[in-house]
Amino acid sequence: MRRFYRVCFILGLTFGLAGFAHAQTDPAQADFDGNGKVEFADFLQFVALFGKTSADPEFDSRMDFDGNGAIDFPDFLQFVSVFGQSSRITPAAPTPTLAVESNMSIAVSWAAIANATGYNVERRMQGLSDFTTVAENVTSTSYTDTGLVPGTDYDYRIVVISAAGPSEPGSVAMAMTTPSGMASGMPEVLTGMITSDRLLTSDKYYLLSGAVFVQDGATLTIEPGTQIFGEGATNGTLIVAQGGKVIANGRADRPIVFTSDALDNEKDRGQWGGLIINGRAPVNTGAVAQGEGDTGTYGGSDPADNSGILRYVRVEFAGIEFSPDNELNGIAFQGVGSGTTVDYVQVHFNQDDGIEFFGGTVNAKHLYCTGIRDDSFDWTDGWTGKGQFWVAQQRGDDADNGFESDNEGDNNEAMPRSNPTIYNVTLVGDPNGPESDTGLLLREGTAGTLRNFIVIGFNKGGLDIDTGSSIQLANSGELSVQNTIFYNNKVDGTPGNFEVDDDEIDEAAWVRMPAFNNAEVDPMLMAPYSLRSPDYRPFSSSPAVTMEVASPPADGFFDAVSYIGGVGPNDNWLAGWTTTEQPAGAEEIGSVEILEGRITSDRTLTSDKSYLLKGAVFVENGATLTIEPGTFIFGEGATNGTLIVAQGGKVMADGTASRPIVFTSDAVEGQRDRGQWGGLIINGRAPVNTGAVAQGEGDTGTYGGSDPTDNSGVLRYVRVEFAGIEFSPDNELNGIAFQGVGSGTTIEYVQVHYNQDDGIEFFGGTVNAKYLYCTGIRDDSFDWTDGWTGKGQFWVAQQRGDDADNGFESDNEGDNNEAMPRSNPTIYNVTLVGDPNGPESDTGLLLREGTAATLRNFIVIGFNKGGLDIDTGSSIQLANSGELSVQNTIFYNNKVDGTPGNFEVDNDGEEGAPDSFDEAAWARMPAFNNAEVNPMLMAPYSTSTPDFTPESNSPAVDGTVPVASPPDDGFFTSVNFIGGVDPLRNWLAGWTTNERPAGQ
Repeated sequence: MRRFYRVCFILGLTFGLAGFAHAQTDPAQADFDGNGKVEFADFLQFVALFGKTSADPEFDSRMDFDGNGAIDFPDFLQFVSVFGQSSRITPAAPTPTLAVESNMSIAVSWAAIANATGYNVERRMQGLSDFTTVAENVTSTSYTDTGLVPGTDYDYRIVVISAAGPSEPGSVAMAMTTPSGMASGMPEVLTGMITSDRLLTSDKYYLLSGAVFVQDGATLTIEPGTQIFGEGATNGTLIVAQGGKVIANGRADRPIVFTSDALDNEKDRGQWGGLIINGRAPVNTGAVAQGEGDTGTYGGSDPADNSGILRYVRVEFAGIEFSPDNELNGIAFQGVGSGTTVDYVQVHFNQDDGIEFFGGTVNAKHLYCTGIRDDSFDWTDGWTGKGQFWVAQQRGDDADNGFESDNEGDNNEAMPRSNPTIYNVTLVGDPNGPESDTGLLLREGTAGTLRNFIVIGFNKGGLDIDTGSSIQLANSGELSVQNTIFYNNKVDGTPGNFEVDDDEIDEAAWVRMPAFNNAEVDPMLMAPYSLRSPDYRPFSSSPAVTMEVASPPADGFFDAVSYIGGVGPNDNWLAGWTTTEQPAGAEEIGSVEILEGRITSDRTLTSDKSYLLKGAVFVENGATLTIEPGTFIFGEGATNGTLIVAQGGKVMADGTASRPIVFTSDAVEGQRDRGQWGGLIINGRAPVNTGAVAQGEGDTGTYGGSDPTDNSGVLRYVRVEFAGIEFSPDNELNGIAFQGVGSGTTIEYVQVHYNQDDGIEFFGGTVNAKYLYCTGIRDDSFDWTDGWTGKGQFWVAQQRGDDADNGFESDNEGDNNEAMPRSNPTIYNVTLVGDPNGPESDTGLLLREGTAATLRNFIVIGFNKGGLDIDTGSSIQLANSGELSVQNTIFYNNKVDGTPGNFEVDNDGEEGAPDSFDEAAWARMPAFNNAEVNPMLMAPYSTSTPDFTPESNSPAVDGTVPVASPPDDGFFTSVNFIGGVDPLRNWLAGWTTNERPAGQ
């Protein structure tokens, strides 16, 4: 019978024959003799199973294709037409086993598969979506992958090659290469002249000592992932001479980085020279020109000259001043020709211009300038190249123009005239900073075709056309700015997108000519002013997506796109390889506003600023604090900065997945750690069991009352990082404390990261919460006490074994275990991940002190004091009566006192009482549907790119462990999986952080 129904199920997957039911299964099951194809021999078994008539009890009319009342040879003909000789069956691929051999290599091995002729090995760096094939048709069952990045997580999978073709990829395995750093060895010094071909490899570090020239005829090749440090003491600079080449061909997962030799937390603008490339393409200052700062000659007669490749390259903290007011650019393209490839390049915090083109014909795509002290992009001396997909973001502490665009200062009519063609650019000034000049300054005889720009946030206007020569070109159409959005710019402190000066052109009237299709509207970008996590993508309803877009030339360089600006709504090309590192002493965002004392009336925090919590900041009764998506709020460590919502106050922190609201430490990035500021405290008027009104820890206000539906506002897409400051010995604040908060409050998509005390704690109340995530918490990830009776679903916690307690610490009331209302939450779909290899990582579920609870569909793995401990007599009685229950839950890979074991073995009763409860026997009761099996999660223990989704054949999704259906009450979502993360929807992606604290 089982075989009969299996083949029925298989045939149902084919081409809809005879009204078969739809099914998803493997047609290989019809290959009865296992020879890799479906053929006549298989039909013999087909007849044995299906050779029946309508009189037989097992007759299935769906098999009777011709409707004659019998399953016979004509039916087999259709069987063959579907599963004939050409239907070869590919074997299933094995899961690889990984062994880290060094900081740059991983050994991959796997089980041999019958009928395989070879294997493909596929790999991806975690955090990237696509696998790439790193070895094809390997005939053995092992492969050593080399040239990897130290201290990085990699995923591997195998594809089987056979006569039937390639299989589907197998299950994924993960390994992390061992870290290395500059301190692990002395850098190799580069100095003087490079006169022959030279290779820089990513397993070393390099120090530019003084001016290093790649001479005519020599090629300097730089491997992906290589770091080159410019020595500040000697003005370290890399200069590619005319006829020399640099092949710096990085990758998105392994960019090539040129940076300062200062310590990470001491880096700043102007600490080394920069990157200078000299070519032989035409310039308008003479046949050959002399570069700034003795950087060599450039210019010539070869417009197609090739100086090499810059791809996925970063240049940071450069632009050293070699004479007063004479600094180097981050990258100077001096007479560079169009044979040179420039694609995916960032210049970050340069002292002079970010990227400047001195004549030449070079084309450039995907350029990004951040924190530039002078102009972000600059051209002069007759540059006639092309550009597309450029972005600049200024810091208002010191900045000039987005574009400073000239022909030739001494002779505005010099030829060849500067006349680039540039499409799709986003220029972001700092509207609140003391310095941030003009978006587009076009002058001194430049022409140009500029299309599909976004220009926002500048303080001297979005556009200024200057000097008579460029004004004439603007009037004649040789200089044009079209299909462009100007917004939120100022002129002399007054809102205005266009400069008003004594030029012979009215920029506003010129830009607003209907034929130009420009607009002065909000482009609705996701987070353009954020310095920590900028996002220049437009929302789907943005005018940048809906207004008319100029089509670029179809010349093989430009891409045709359907949006305005440098970044598309679905293509954030900046992700993964760029940096937002702040220089020494820099503010996180150009304008920081102080929050202190008491907020007594409605207040809005906008995302174009950042905010500093100074001391305890209270949102008082009757006041609402609204926080825009994308806003950053910093807690001042020196004053124990904390945000406290008093009873009757509200916080409306309604972020989005692309623009989360972030509360974090005011410490410099790279020096952040647990306990550097207070946290977020919300006090409500819902019932608690410690009295009508209770007093919060650390003078955080009163809470509790008689209104179970009390509304304290909204937390949605909110992160709280590095909080939990110790205000007295062993008395720290939680990341978020919900103190007597009512069910009218909305809590969704909230992360607490690296808190000193508990991550999220419920002190009584009735508030419900969905999509909670706690990472790296020093104490308990989730905690409740004092009579919390709310609901929860889709929670995840991941511990770091350096310091952690319990996944859940769950109490009623410590002094009176029978206090009412009793803690009795209902929680479905949670994943709790301990650290099985860390010195600290206690119990998954610690349930005690009179709490009741309904806990369903949990995964509890990797804890070192057991996955479950029910403690104290009151909670034991509730467990025995069914008022405290843990069902439909997977326990796996937990230990008790160093020995594998999912359940604590201890004295569970009151002090002095004998052992009174056997957690293992209780959890294993058949009616509870719990299991002790591997849940097969993708990467639950990875701290850099964790993935808590179950694999497709996981017992969390395949029915091995029954899934409990939650109440149909409007809060819970009915799902078909165990654990906190849907296998088809990773709700953690995009808005959460994995930032490591200082020293880790």
